[in-house]
Amino acid sequence: MHLGTGMLFVFSILFGPKKGAIAGAYGMGLFDLVSGWTLWATISLIARGLQGYVVGKIAWSNGRKGTSTTVNVIAMTVSIPVMLVGYYFGESIIYKSWAVPLASIPGNLVQSAVGIAIAIPVCVLLKKTTLFK
Repeated sequence: MHLGTGMLFVFSILFGPKKGAIAGAYGMGLFDLVSGWTLWATISLIARGLQGYVVGKIAWSNGRKGTSTTVNVIAMTVSIPVMLVGYYFGESIIYKSWAVPLASIPGNLVQSAVGIAIAIPVCVLLKKTTLFK
């Protein structure tokens, strides 16, 4: 468990889909490379990049620019299945099994819930600063 998911959500909400995708892909991919999870780096690059894009795209839809907490929560929630599917298919290739990757789903759900719990107050507070008005 690490706080990268929370930061992915924060960046995507504050800076939109493109920068959210970059933050998710490279942030989580680099984490995997430097922390001993090298085998997962490519999967993280793809799955978390897509997740960051989805969050930013929804949070910034209709000119909102991440200003609606309700839409931001929806964006983060909608992005979770995207990430789960990415990791599932990546792990199914690594493990050569359709069943083994199912074991990682609960941990990814907990990590996502923690990420949402971190991102909501951080984004609300940062959106109140002059940097994001």
